[in-house]
Amino acid sequence: MQTKLIVVLGMHRSGTSAVTRGLKVVGVELGTHLMSAADDNSKGFWEDLDLNALNVEMLQAVNSDWHHLASITQYDVDTLCSSGYFERAISLISEKTCNLPIYGFKDPRVAKLLPFWSKVFSHCQLDPNYILAIRNPINVANSLARRNSFGTTKSYFLWLGHIIESLKGSQGAKRMLVDYDLLINSPEKEIHRIASTFGLRVDDSELKNYCDSFLDSDMRHHAQKLEDLILDTDCPPLAKEIYTLLLNVASGKTQIEDSILQKKVD
Repeated sequence: MQTKLIVVLGMHRSGTSAVTRGLKVVGVELGTHLMSAADDNSKGFWEDLDLNALNVEMLQAVNSDWHHLASITQYDVDTLCSSGYFERAISLISEKTCNLPIYGFKDPRVAKLLPFWSKVFSHCQLDPNYILAIRNPINVANSLARRNSFGTTKSYFLWLGHIIESLKGSQGAKRMLVDYDLLINSPEKEIHRIASTFGLRVDDSELKNYCDSFLDSDMRHHAQKLEDLILDTDCPPLAKEIYTLLLNVASGKTQIEDSILQKKVD
């Protein structure tokens, strides 16, 4: 039995937790060893602690971290593989997916480490599918300023790096975009889109619980609009252009394989 894998990609503070929690509504197993809630995420991270710990260790092994702007190179991937991390990752993901028809996980660090994890998924003969969680980068920057005291320029480039790596690394696989604001505003529609894209079934009682008990507008501390991003002179033009194109994809106006978007990513 080939396990279908649903991997949630995206920049930190972009709604990856809310999207991942929504996967339970469509029958995706997330495991039981999950990260606890915290002050900056009171509804929980829905992130596997073992996978998170391995990702943290691997980034440290190549002198990187989640908030470093430099991408992971092929040399870094080769270093991880030759240092035993390939075997460890195979063992861990095999343990997590054992006898499961469908398994999902998220860790924003995977966006940086996707060249490595793609090799692992291929070796394990898993069927990787991707959800790219997006959020207006001005709200991501404001959230990171509040939580991490990051400067606006750094946050914008972090957002851009995570998005580009996610789009590049997921090419050729079944994938979709979910915008955080659209999820908060129309959760039923977005969950049904997820189910339709990956051939899954919505559990109506789980959907009601997700909408009524998990999601609420208080989760969204920053809610500036696209117009605010366009007017922000600190935001790199490429970030504005790519987010605008991604928002069109998430709202169904264009496709993720749109040639203009691809040119911007390239």
